[in-house]
Amino acid sequence: ALEQALVFGALWSLAGPLVWVNFFLSAMLRGGGDAVTPARISLPLSALYVPVCGALMLGVGPVPGLGIAGLPLAAILSNVVSIALQGRAVWRGRLGFVPSAVFLPPRPQIHVEILRTGLPASLNSVVAMATGLLATGLVGQFGTAALALPLGFAPASPTGRAPTLSAALLICHNFAVRRGHAAAPLRLL
Repeated sequence: ALEQALVFGALWSLAGPLVWVNFFLSAMLRGGGDAVTPARISLPLSALYVPVCGALMLGVGPVPGLGIAGLPLAAILSNVVSIALQGRAVWRGRLGFVPSAVFLPPRPQIHVEILRTGLPASLNSVVAMATGLLATGLVGQFGTAALALPLGFAPASPTGRAPTLSAALLICHNFAVRRGHAAAPLRLL
């Protein structure tokens, strides 16, 4: 199980930069006034992700499955396809212009304005990662069986993370009670 978890983690960390590039291209298109193109690309890819994930994990016909490694491989595959399609849209002028490699002189006032907006926005990602690390660290104290509990995924909104973390903590505490590490189960109400 540990060997599979390490393979899963290594592959999933490879998917991270692809997810960032995918979201960056999508945000560029939406910011340029074209919200339809990212939606047309991501909706079918999202629908295909689940069966592709199942096929890669479990196998299809005579082709054996890859086990848990199929999950991040499906994510890598869907992000690569999305990057290719959105990149093609950007280079074909869907932003209202075609990007070029011409370097413009630096204009500090523009960079300050971008950072004034961008830095607080990136705090959202830091909060999401910290929540995931905290929940994993708290759950991991109870062993690999606790890590296998279905904790769900934190929604994209900051308000969704607190209930998700609370649910994770309740599950962990109740798991600890069953293993004799805590006194009494916790209840929501």
